[in-house]
Parts: sequence; structure tokens; C-alpha cells
Amino acid sequence: MDGTLVFCEVKTFFGKSDPERELIPEDNLTKAKFKKIDMACEMFVGKHRNLVNEKMGWRIDCAIVVIDENWNGCIIRYYKNIWFIFHNIIYCLSRSIDKN
Repeated sequence: MDGTLVFCEVKTFFGKSDPERELIPEDNLTKAKFKKIDMACEMFVGKHRNLVNEKMGWRIDCAIVVIDENWNGCIIRYYKNIWFIFHNIIYCLSRSIDKN
């Protein structure tokens, strides 16, 4: 625990865990959904500044839970600081579009 306030979006998928599937739970975190999450977090932080460590700040993480179709287990993937990841992807995509 480093004092960072962490918000965590959880995406759950129930069914056969198949890496060859066309869609994965991460695909449900769209740009529009991310903007809503980011705005909600910013509003919360704005109203509760006392919960934010000035040195460490806050971040948005994402937990992906894939539950086996027979309820025999699950796979959990955890991504830290998806704001940073998401904005870097958008930046890279926009740069590749600008080149064309």
C-alpha cells in the first residue's frame, strides 16, 4: 500500500475460456465507457480531496474475471493504471492515422 487511491473497473465474462475467441472481456472497456469511468472518478476525487494522497494521487485499474462455464474456476487478469495504458493506445493510434 503506497497511499494511492485506486478505483477499479471489473469486467466479468462467463463461459468457456478460449483464447481464440473473437471477443475478450477487455473489449467491453470502450473509449466511451472509459470516459464515463474517468469522469466519475474525477467527480469523486473533487468531492473527497481528503482521500487523495498529494504525493501518490489516484489511478484507475481494471480487473478481468473469466468464470469457467461449469463454475470449476476462474481466470483473473489485473491491469494497473488503465488511464495511462488507454491514453497511450489512443495516442499511438492517432499517430498512425496521421501518417496515412
